[in-house]
Amino acid sequence: MTEGYKWNIAPHKQRIVSVNPEKLRILSQTFENSDNNQSARLVSIHSSQIFTVLEKLNSFSIFISNYSTKISEGWHETNDVDLGIIERSTIFPDIDRYEMIYSGPHFYVSNPLYKTPKKICTQKDHFNIIDHQLIDVDFVSRTNYVPKKNRDNFPNIIKGFTRNENDTTRNNVFDRWIDYYKFGFRKMLSQTGERTLTGAILPPRTSHTNGVISVIFRDNKLLTEFAGLGSSIVLDFFIKTVGASNLYDIRINSFPLGIADRYKPHLFSRTLLLNCLNKYYAPLWEDLWQDAYHRDGWS
Repeated sequence: MTEGYKWNIAPHKQRIVSVNPEKLRILSQTFENSDNNQSARLVSIHSSQIFTVLEKLNSFSIFISNYSTKISEGWHETNDVDLGIIERSTIFPDIDRYEMIYSGPHFYVSNPLYKTPKKICTQKDHFNIIDHQLIDVDFVSRTNYVPKKNRDNFPNIIKGFTRNENDTTRNNVFDRWIDYYKFGFRKMLSQTGERTLTGAILPPRTSHTNGVISVIFRDNKLLTEFAGLGSSIVLDFFIKTVGASNLYDIRINSFPLGIADRYKPHLFSRTLLLNCLNKYYAPLWEDLWQDAYHRDGWS
């Protein structure tokens, strides 16, 4: 024990967590989207106060699963390299040629320009932190993977939404997943780190490896709302409480969505200011611009 410091090891009554059928129902609804309290997952709860937060989360009636989305893990760093779809190459990419393939270290919480690989990148710590004051509107991080053969077909490989979803003949025509703005999360979750849930908006014509899991929406308003919530300490708390080591689509589908309209201008302005860091975000900024952003300010 450090001299001069003394740990407080006295017990506290809020550390006593009483679990009854109603609290099991809250756990089941919050984490499993189910009313079956007999099979509720017993997540990491170390204080009775945590149930107060979970009750608030449980008050949401709308979830990601209620919307039309596509959740993808992108390119597999082993299988898709072996198949010749992508190859290892550390370069400054041309986004217009679909060369930007994100990995987990590239972004942080609502910061899509967090780190860039060094010229020689062979270890996980071979990344430099990007100083936003030194970059211009054209800046793009280096990538460690690029498309390999058949580049003309590369953007078509991962399908997006069906363009004719009401067609009963099953002759569906899909648009291209790569052309959407995506909210990407680091797939591996650090339960002991400063943040567990780490995500940012990734621009069109970019993709990612399976160290990232992303969500696309048909509507950029829903994407931006989700980006704001996905960057909040509320959902970070949610995912810490689950205690999972990896993020999967079933967990993302259980995230709440659908905040009141009166909060959206504030949420959108902050989310866009944090994520729109180069020219590739200009269409998103212009699409969602509201005059109300002028009236936003520091608390």
